[in-house]
Amino acid sequence: MEEFIDNAISSDFADESSETALQIKELEDDIEGLDAQHKHEMKEIRLLIKDFIDKELIEHLRKEVEHEIEQVIDGLVDEEVKTCLEARYIPSACQVELAANTRQLEIERRRLHNLESRRANADLISPKDDNEPLRTIYMKHGEGDVSSHFPGTLGDLFRLDVKSSKALAEDYNLGASDSKDKNINLILLCFGVKYQRVRGG
Repeated sequence: MEEFIDNAISSDFADESSETALQIKELEDDIEGLDAQHKHEMKEIRLLIKDFIDKELIEHLRKEVEHEIEQVIDGLVDEEVKTCLEARYIPSACQVELAANTRQLEIERRRLHNLESRRANADLISPKDDNEPLRTIYMKHGEGDVSSHFPGTLGDLFRLDVKSSKALAEDYNLGASDSKDKNINLILLCFGVKYQRVRGG
C-alpha cells in the first residue's frame, strides 16, 4: 500500500514538474517572440525616421540651392539689361559724364558726412567722453577714404604714440612732425574736437 502511494505521489510530482517545465518553455518562447517583434518594430521605426530626415534634408538643400541660383540669375539679368540699355540708349560721352557726376555726388556726400562728424565730435570732452566713439572723417576733403589709423574713441586718440599720431597726421595732410603733442593737436582740430587739446612741445 505504501509503495502504491509513493508511486502515485512520484507520478503526480513528475507530471507537475513536466507541466511547469512546459509552461516555462512557453513563457520563454513568448518572450523571445516579443523581443524579436520589438527589434523588428524598432528597425522599421529607425528606417522611417532615416527616410524622413533624408527627404527633409534633401528638400531643404534643394530650396536653398534654388534660392541661390535665382539670386545669381536675377543679378546677371539686371546687369545684362543695364549694359544693353546703356549701350543702346546712352552715348559714350554721356556715360562718361554720368560716371563723373556720380563720383562728384559721392564726394559731396562724404563732405557732408565730414561736416556732421565734426559737429558731433565738437561735443566730446576728455576725460568724460574718452570712451565715446569718434565720428569718422574722410581724407582729402571727401575724395579719399577714412584712414586705416583712425582711432575708435576719443581716449584712443589721446593714447596714440609718436609713430601712430604721425601716421594719422600724414594721412590727413596736416603737416606731421616728430612731436606727438603737436600731431594730436592738429588731429583734434581736423576732427572737430574743441576741448582738452594736448599742450606740449
